[in-house]
Amino acid sequence: MEQQVKNIFHIISFALNIFAGLVIAISAIDSAIRYVGGFGRYLKDPVSTDEIRLRLGRSLSFALEFLVGADILRTLIAPSITEISLLGATVAIRVTLNFFLEREADHLLSARKLKA
Repeated sequence: MEQQVKNIFHIISFALNIFAGLVIAISAIDSAIRYVGGFGRYLKDPVSTDEIRLRLGRSLSFALEFLVGADILRTLIAPSITEISLLGATVAIRVTLNFFLEREADHLLSARKLKA
């Protein structure tokens, strides 16, 4: 029974990692296409570039939440001191990244509202 629960958590963790990777890949490709497709416009209007950065930042933040969840599940499977330490460091890095991504997104939204 215990091994079955570990296997289920491992599968869910793997699926969360795959999903987060897909979100990152799709949003990076989308951002690149939007930027290249409107390249001439972005040279003249930096606000448009900010919109692309905002969309990409939100997607990265979304993906980071899934990666943190996957790390937590993976640690539940094998909760050794080493795994817990690695989880703490990984979560701290990802939460810090998420904080700065959200802060940048808020800054871009505020700047956009001021220009409107």
